[in-house]
Amino acid sequence: MELLLHPTTKHSVDNILASPSQAILLHAPAGSGKGLTAKYISSRLLNITLEQVDNSSKIKILSINPDGKEKRLSIENIREINGFLKLKTTGNSNYRRAVIVEDAQTMGHEAQNAFLKTLEEPPKDTIIILTTTNTELLLPTIQSRVQPLAILAPSKKATLDYFSVKYTVAEIEKAYLLSEGAIGLTTALLENQTDHQLVKNIELAKDVYRKNIFERLNLIDNIVKTIDISSFLLAMERVSHVALYNAVQKKDSSTKAWNKRAKLILESQGYLANNPNSKLLLSNLFINL
Repeated sequence: MELLLHPTTKHSVDNILASPSQAILLHAPAGSGKGLTAKYISSRLLNITLEQVDNSSKIKILSINPDGKEKRLSIENIREINGFLKLKTTGNSNYRRAVIVEDAQTMGHEAQNAFLKTLEEPPKDTIIILTTTNTELLLPTIQSRVQPLAILAPSKKATLDYFSVKYTVAEIEKAYLLSEGAIGLTTALLENQTDHQLVKNIELAKDVYRKNIFERLNLIDNIVKTIDISSFLLAMERVSHVALYNAVQKKDSSTKAWNKRAKLILESQGYLANNPNSKLLLSNLFINL
């Protein structure tokens, strides 16, 4: 299976496959296909198919709980990796094992420091791939020990050509608009991957917009407990942008209202930098939508 990659990203991936670095950092916004790219690189280096990756004993994949309840990678997760790396490998190929750490930015300082020791002296037969949405949340010492690789969004034409065998132009354009070109989310939307966290967040965002103010406020406790707020606001932003685009195209009377909602979402996203109280942030947003 060949991935749909931006030409610049494909060139970087090809270079890594030709001359691998033992530690790689894939960075891009949420939904950009970092996880799938990490699996693709691992499968090529370990000489297995992409479809075999999830069930392969040669690969350890570490990620936050997909139901959203576990929002950080802990030092216990790092110990899992270290235990995996102590196992003996068989064969004589250069790479016989891979570790994939998704959403590495969710590691706290203690976990990052523990993981740093692994990065400093990884087993020679092991490739380590980290993914992140924000490199600034990783310690400089970790960043200095990995080869960075940006996952860029493919063009709309490339996306249409890639998916045209299975989906209509209208279906692809709808998914492309909602994902803003992020190939991972585009794929998840087209394949209706209901277990994909971003797809879940988008469906929840649509539901929030449909509800009245009292119904919206009743959702806040559950959202705060189970979902990363920045990811939820991103979903709210994507839905509002699509609704605004459609309203403008149709010259609909709802254009002004959707424009206001889009601005409110952007304001709320800006407040996140100050670590606000999540309940108060969402309450203010939901009241004014």
